[in-house]
Amino acid sequence: MIRAYERVVRNKGAAGIDGLTVEELKDHLKAHWLNIKERLLEGEYQPQAVKKVTIPKPKGGERILGIPTVVDRLVQAGNTPETKSDVRQGLFGKQLWISPEPQRKASGYSVARPCAKREAKGRGYGLE
Repeated sequence: MIRAYERVVRNKGAAGIDGLTVEELKDHLKAHWLNIKERLLEGEYQPQAVKKVTIPKPKGGERILGIPTVVDRLVQAGNTPETKSDVRQGLFGKQLWISPEPQRKASGYSVARPCAKREAKGRGYGLE
């Protein structure tokens, strides 16, 4: 997750619906990381709503853009080819299974969810 954090900081970006900026992320994680980690491990992590912003299109008109919170971006960044090995090696103390193809939904995206079949078999947790 250190690589994921570095990636989020490097990419910068706007604050999400909670108003937390990339610059404030480090202090936020110092105070809240154990809770976030526990919710991820228990399959209870729920991403926050995305901030709806309209941006102009090059040929006129507008496009709606959804901006996730920086914490959601951190969790999502943990599911990249660069960071998958860190997570698979048990960064959180338990084995995680990472979906090779994250599921995108029209209403947003699923950042983390339990993989019930794998969890039931005692084969770790899922990160999508």
